[in-house]
Amino acid sequence: MFRGGAKEVFLPTNEDILGGNTTGQLRPLVLTESRQADAVERNLQFIPNRSIVTSAHLQATNKLGASARDSVVSTDFKVWGTEGLYVVDGSIFPTSIGANPMQSIYTFAKVFADGQIH
Repeated sequence: MFRGGAKEVFLPTNEDILGGNTTGQLRPLVLTESRQADAVERNLQFIPNRSIVTSAHLQATNKLGASARDSVVSTDFKVWGTEGLYVVDGSIFPTSIGANPMQSIYTFAKVFADGQIH
């Protein structure tokens, strides 16, 4: 993610990978540079029935909305201010839906495809 330009990476875990998580509670470890990610790779133990590392489907980074003022993508899936650029994936959600977005993305794709076929 850092190679792609990320400034922060949140890794929800209950292991004390970089020091500081002494409670054993699931909480985000916030990485701010790639060498921390390298340390995570070295230090993560994956202890059976104890380690918890979660992942999420990225959502809500190109929000769909009614105006360019508060969204990236219009209600017809076009990126505001562009021609021929459409976004039809989980990034158009207004916020994370807190679950696997597969069915919702399939539905958006179907709505988009049905509107594009003449």
